[in-house]
Amino acid sequence: MHTQQSGKTFAAVALLLAMMALLSGGAARRESLTVDEVAHIGAGVSYLQKLDLRMNEEHPPLAKALAAIPLVLRGVRADYTNVSWTFSTNMFSAFLGEWVFGHSVIMRWNDPYSTLLWARAPMLLLTLLLGLAIYVYGSRLGDSLRLCEHAGVSGIRPARNH
Repeated sequence: MHTQQSGKTFAAVALLLAMMALLSGGAARRESLTVDEVAHIGAGVSYLQKLDLRMNEEHPPLAKALAAIPLVLRGVRADYTNVSWTFSTNMFSAFLGEWVFGHSVIMRWNDPYSTLLWARAPMLLLTLLLGLAIYVYGSRLGDSLRLCEHAGVSGIRPARNH
């Protein structure tokens, strides 16, 4: 009986995570560029290509670097002779330059659609891993089937930009 319930629970979790991946992945393909993605994607690319953290200092670098990994592995182009990079040597000018640099990385020097899609892929993977981690640790605290019911609400409603 317990193994049968575990099998049903595992199937429910797998279905919820698959629905989350499908809905979030579809949204990542269709949604337009958000304001912060302009600065974050360009900054993340520069962190990995130049090992220079001058862009977007006001936020921690981990998420930006993770988003840039598939871009750098795919050979994303960035022009470090452009004025948006060379001008950005201190905090204030870097704050201004990060927007121009990020816009250029996404819209001018690379294909905007594939650049945005590949930058969003690690965030989708992190979302799925977090969903799995919440299930694993939550099921240790209580009824795992009940946890699946509650997780279903978040699994079928991906976050939307407002």
